[in-house]
Amino acid sequence: MDSDELVQSLEEVQKRKEMELPSRLRPYFDKIEMKNRAVLVFGPRGVGKTTFLLNRFRERKVLYVSADNPLVSTSDLWTIAKTAFVRGYEGIVVD
Repeated sequence: MDSDELVQSLEEVQKRKEMELPSRLRPYFDKIEMKNRAVLVFGPRGVGKTTFLLNRFRERKVLYVSADNPLVSTSDLWTIAKTAFVRGYEGIVVD
């Protein structure tokens, strides 16, 4: 699978995850500021990190990449990011 097909598969995964987002989000999601080029979001499983990231970048052209997706292990993040930027993405989110 070449990098363009990989990014296309990751786009499909992102669309499915966005469709599963809850309609009601936790109240503190709106208060988190993301002013820097890179932000580290960490915490225990199940607190809403993925939901936060997908919701925050829903309106922007940002590619969501789940690091534990088996497709991602077939390539390196640099190649995925480079292909995403060529396809017009503003950035990537690695979860």
